[in-house]
Amino acid sequence: MSFSCANSIYGGEWVRVRHIPAESTTWHPIDDDLAGTVEYGTESDDSAAWSVNFASKVPAGCTYNEFLFATGDCAKWLVATTDAVIGEIYSNVDRRIIASSDGSDYVAKWYNRGVDLDPWVSIVDHGAAIAQAKMVYGEGISNTHYRDSFQSNGGADVYVRSDCRCEHLYGGRWERVRHIPAESTTWHPIDDDLAGTVEYGTESDDSAAWSVNFASKVPAGCTYNEFLFATGDCAKWLVATTDAVIGEIYSNVDRRIIASSDGSDYVAKWYNRGVDLDPWVSIVDHGAAIAQAKMVYGEGISNTHYRDSFQSNGGADVYVRSDCR
Repeated sequence: MSFSCANSIYGGEWVRVRHIPAESTTWHPIDDDLAGTVEYGTESDDSAAWSVNFASKVPAGCTYNEFLFATGDCAKWLVATTDAVIGEIYSNVDRRIIASSDGSDYVAKWYNRGVDLDPWVSIVDHGAAIAQAKMVYGEGISNTHYRDSFQSNGGADVYVRSDCRCEHLYGGRWERVRHIPAESTTWHPIDDDLAGTVEYGTESDDSAAWSVNFASKVPAGCTYNEFLFATGDCAKWLVATTDAVIGEIYSNVDRRIIASSDGSDYVAKWYNRGVDLDPWVSIVDHGAAIAQAKMVYGEGISNTHYRDSFQSNGGADVYVRSDCR
């Protein structure tokens, strides 16, 4: 359910960073005032509470500027800026809500006193939220208050979003052309050797796999000459020329990487043998990428290998770019 919240609520592109399951006896078991610097639990193991470093889930050099708080079934949710939630100390004061399951562009009274349990974030004023079970965030290892707000709705999650998208990586101007969601059981469900001529799914419906004609996304009379492969949270990414990726047949051979989340101007061993599953594109050598979960592209409707490379990072996307302005 949580992945659908990330894709469907208020523009999507949210990355989940903190979770408590429905059976939790407390709110989020941490007292970091929603700073998001403490890690605990196992990411995406929703049977227990977990949290990642929030900043690690946005592109390098970017910051997150919005929170989405949602129950696991997405029935109760709220979007607000980070400044509105944790930008200052306040007590029972109106804070701006961008949108929620109740409406948009309004205020509600919350608490952020710099003490255990805070911040308390709610869809309506704090007092009313207690009675209506509309609390969406609280914290503290002994915080057992108002649990009916999440226990009947599949738990509670925190997401972040930056206005700095994968499209802005390494000079920007990227056009997204192919996608698989985090919950996909295979890599990209096509065997076109990354030619980009087959269309399937619904473009930008990130709840399912989709692909468009790659050439249709560059100006008329131009060709695309670079690929960007990136996970949905932009944490793992790689830029290479189309020639480096699909310009010839090769097997476990060094291919030039222009830049990646690991560095710039280096080589890694990939496969493009003209067979099902290929090309395999990875941030490091293919063998090492398996162990390090650093594979960024694979294809085939039965290709279930190395899915940990994208399933904990919001799925995987392919982008193209032309040097034709």
